[in-house]
Amino acid sequence: MVLNIITIGLKLLSAYAMFTFALPKLRGLAVSVKSFTQFGEVLGISGKGFMHFTGTLELLTALVLLASVFLSEKAGNITTITGYILLFGTMAGALVTEYFIRETPVPMLVSLAITLLLIAVSQLIIKFI
Repeated sequence: MVLNIITIGLKLLSAYAMFTFALPKLRGLAVSVKSFTQFGEVLGISGKGFMHFTGTLELLTALVLLASVFLSEKAGNITTITGYILLFGTMAGALVTEYFIRETPVPMLVSLAITLLLIAVSQLIIKFI
């Protein structure tokens, strides 16, 4: 029972964080445009396109994790695994971006990405044990 409450809490926390990350990118807020313009220059791609792709992926991750809270056990397990794989990949990409593409990594973003990455790994391990 307690583990179930913690699991649901981690899903909701992760979904909330991903919504929070997605919205500035999808709304095209100045801080996101500035960062993704720089990322695009380094990568040789469209910064705006990369920003919208990343925001859409983050929103999808949030929706999948949120849906997993409300689905039946079997469907919820598949959705949970999918959501945490998306979260893991997105946060791994965020860390690569922070350390290898951004001029100076933002400590708060690195900390959040590591925390969400650890949540994803721990929950995937629990699902497969």
